[in-house]
Amino acid sequence: MICQMINLFGKCGGFDAWLTAFTYYKEEADPNNSLTLPPFKMMMIILNNISTVHGYLNKDLQAKLYPQIKTAITRRLRYISDKEIKDLDRDVLLRFLNKAQILLIQHYPQDEIFLMTETAELDLSLRFLTCNYFEKRLRGINEIKELAEKIEVHEDFAKDPKPYSSIYGQKMTKKLNAKMFIEWIYKNKIFELILGDSIHIEIIKRTHEIIKFIARFEKLPLSLLDLLWNACSDKHEAITIGLYNLIVEISENLDLQGIAHLQQKINSIPDEEQNELTLNLIQGFAIKTLPNTPTKLFTSSEEPLDESKFHCVDTLWKLMLDESKISPPLSENALEGLVNVLKEKQCQQLKRAYIFKAFEKIKKKESVPQCIYMIHNLLSTTYHSHRFDSENSLENILEQLDVDFDVLDLLITEFEHFHKRMTELFNKRN
Repeated sequence: MICQMINLFGKCGGFDAWLTAFTYYKEEADPNNSLTLPPFKMMMIILNNISTVHGYLNKDLQAKLYPQIKTAITRRLRYISDKEIKDLDRDVLLRFLNKAQILLIQHYPQDEIFLMTETAELDLSLRFLTCNYFEKRLRGINEIKELAEKIEVHEDFAKDPKPYSSIYGQKMTKKLNAKMFIEWIYKNKIFELILGDSIHIEIIKRTHEIIKFIARFEKLPLSLLDLLWNACSDKHEAITIGLYNLIVEISENLDLQGIAHLQQKINSIPDEEQNELTLNLIQGFAIKTLPNTPTKLFTSSEEPLDESKFHCVDTLWKLMLDESKISPPLSENALEGLVNVLKEKQCQQLKRAYIFKAFEKIKKKESVPQCIYMIHNLLSTTYHSHRFDSENSLENILEQLDVDFDVLDLLITEFEHFHKRMTELFNKRN
């Protein structure tokens, strides 16, 4: 009975009418070359019709219908007007894509249809990201980020399927891989869009995971670092903070060339342009780019220290000294930043070196208050008072400092010098 009704429907031209409605489009005479196309909800209803009777259609009819169905779906997804973007629920679009995928894999190879629908998801995300409405733009960047997460699971599944067998098909893409995704990102200038004239702090916050994804599968290009750095100029404070935080977060994903490139950018900031935000950037960058392997807790002071592995630590040191051109409050910030970096586990040997540098400064009567503060803070909070045989013991380092600098005599001399200067200043004022 069902077959007879389907045959009668076909003889009456039902499938031709169905195809005409589903594939309808009309070119509009306007500068944007837009098309008049069927609404998605209508196409969804028609798609449900053909999906229901698919099993009863002969091969000749399928061969006639499916290429035109596929072309109509591709065209419909490509041409979505600004008005539609404003009113459309993306979940409706995803349901439409899912229904199209289920139908088309009955006629085409699965890989071809999976790639088509997953690429369409990316293109839809781009369409949302370029929309004038912020809510839709936010949805676009969220979708790109979520697709990156699914692709990451896809890549891990390809290497070892066992941990992911229970979520196959739900939490990963089926065909879209990391190489395709990254090529799509660069081809469509996603970062240029994010960091362009319509830059927004909420979108910046969601960009980190995308950059982190790219860094996992290939080297981050220096052009991207330049783009991020240049975007920081002449922006509202909230945007600048967001961009600096993004730079800090991705620093740990850079190779040595990328780290050196960013360090050069940071060191190019003139003293006169330093502020609290730039100092936070320097501190964060220094911590995120510390050597991956922590320095051994018990190291010989005779082992050579390669300070080039520690990035921008010397910048904080220079900024906290008397000869820097920054204001006293900023100098204090630089000092606090330096202390925070040196307290990290990877800086055990570097910390010792900077304590000795500070004593050298005191000996020369230069930047004395800052150096005393740094020494006291590090000695009182990062050295063990109960391990007398360890290089990390307080007794050990005090003994070495006393040998090199005669600490007590040095401090007495400094106090005498300080008293003399204060007396001279007092006499001048009176």
